[in-house]
Amino acid sequence: MKRLLAPLWFLLASLFLLEAWRWDRLGPLVRRFVDWAPWRPLTERLSRWLAALRPYPALAGVAVPMLMLIPLKFVEVALVIQQRYLLAILTLLLAKLLGMGIASWLFAICKPALLQIDWVARAYATVLRALDWAHAKTAPYRRWLQRRLAAGANGRQWLRLRRLRRWAQRRTRETDL
Repeated sequence: MKRLLAPLWFLLASLFLLEAWRWDRLGPLVRRFVDWAPWRPLTERLSRWLAALRPYPALAGVAVPMLMLIPLKFVEVALVIQQRYLLAILTLLLAKLLGMGIASWLFAICKPALLQIDWVARAYATVLRALDWAHAKTAPYRRWLQRRLAAGANGRQWLRLRRLRRWAQRRTRETDL
């Protein structure tokens, strides 16, 4: 039975790592956009205000912007009803990327206050343990892929592998801190 479930666990671990990779990439991307945007003084004040909040108001400060994305879900449903599937998929992707990027940015700002809430701290610790589990589950496959690519990889594949390895090393160092 364990052998039959191994591909499922690998797929689950890979999907979890993909989500973690998106979380890591979208937060800084939103931060760069916020820094570039003409409303920078406003966002700096908002960041300082959010960072100064106590735990439960900080939780609301993270949750409310996520709730504001709910109308996009209704737009997606309306597009599916109208049989505009491509537009519905694009709206879904936009909502997913926008929501994850904003959540990552806001969580980074409010993290010290949020981790004072017991259940948030436990959930965060659980996510970090799951991330370690996903890295451990995929490690043999990553080593196999590294050997395979090193044996006969073309240049682009090798560069992608190096980027993936650097990301995994950074991620491991961040979770150790």
